[in-house]
Amino acid sequence: MKKLVSFAAFVLLLSSCGAQTSNAESSSSKAESTQNDNGRVAKTISTAEFKKGVAQENIQIVDVRTPEELSEGKIDGSMNINFYDSNFKDQIAALDKATPVYVYCRSGARSSKAMQMMKEMGFKTVYELQGGFMNY
Repeated sequence: MKKLVSFAAFVLLLSSCGAQTSNAESSSSKAESTQNDNGRVAKTISTAEFKKGVAQENIQIVDVRTPEELSEGKIDGSMNINFYDSNFKDQIAALDKATPVYVYCRSGARSSKAMQMMKEMGFKTVYELQGGFMNY
């Protein structure tokens, strides 16, 4: 009976060590994926988060709607870079890649594409408004 209890305790000990190793391995995998991404952020955020973000200093707010759509209003401090302009990518490339960018369009489709472009171009931090200006 003592041998059975000792064996059960030994098995339990081994299984708990294995679980700790798995957790350590998964933690290091998460750290590697963050390092591989160079700490960049490209994220769609809620209206509340967006409003809080654009109230900060030292940021860039980019409205990718057409000039005609601007008649609906705009977010204070935003610059308009029309997504449909032939030189859209060049205008985006002229922005400071190290300063956080908050991007929006009318409903979220173009700003999502713009965010992806900025991420591929090496921008460090890009936040996109979920649902666009209609949701703001």
